Amino acid sequence: LSGFGEGAPPDVLILALPQTPDTDNLVSEAILSTLKEALLVNVGRGATLDPAALKMALDRDHVSHAVLDVFEVEPLPRDDWRWSDPRITVTPHVSGQTRPQDAIERFCQLLDDYIRTGVPPASVDVVRGY
Repeated sequence: LSGFGEGAPPDVLILALPQTPDTDNLVSEAILSTLKEALLVNVGRGATLDPAALKMALDRDHVSHAVLDVFEVEPLPRDDWRWSDPRITVTPHVSGQTRPQDAIERFCQLLDDYIRTGVPPASVDVVRGY
């Protein structure tokens, strides 16, 4: 997000961040206040977006609408303001749907690699957290 506040603000801000100590509440008032009537979409992890900062950004027209597929607490409590706010669209944690054929192809590819090399594929860096 380096240099994010420079120049014209984006029309759309899409969050697809992993949850790590470095990304917790990363998208805060400081970032959201640089927007102007933007659409915000969060399909990454809920903890990366500060909900109080989002409410403030909506109230100040920095964000005109937010589509939220993930939340800092899941399931989202029934009395949470985001359920009833017309500027929010809550989706049922479906942004990362996997088609069965894609999963089968990827599994077979990884299995073939493992059989050929004897080494399990490393797709997660446990030090980085994703």
